[in-house]
Amino acid sequence: GEDRAKELCEPEDQAAGGIGGRSARLAALLVIALVFSTLAPSILLISLVNFSLARVVYTYLFTHAETRKGDSGGIHWETQIKNVQYALLIYILLMTGVLYERKNWICALIAAASVTYWKYVMDK
Repeated sequence: GEDRAKELCEPEDQAAGGIGGRSARLAALLVIALVFSTLAPSILLISLVNFSLARVVYTYLFTHAETRKGDSGGIHWETQIKNVQYALLIYILLMTGVLYERKNWICALIAAASVTYWKYVMDK
């Protein structure tokens, strides 16, 4: 039951199972889905299943199995959002390369120019 689940999940390895480790892992999965969804749309279905299962599992862990954690002030959330923004740069570069490879020079130039807007937003 709940006591056995609590016994198995505590103390957690902070590098892999702590809030920061989970945040990093989920942000990486989101980035993979965002970057490659244009090239392989089926990855979105896999990501939907993954995040749906993660929601169920982590909801149970947070509410029933783990001990209450202190509030970190949103530092993990802020770091996740910043990492997703950096992933958008990877996406811009990937799409620029794909368009360049397909000999669509004008679209590749427009995609490359969007790096300036990305830089503007990141410097705010």
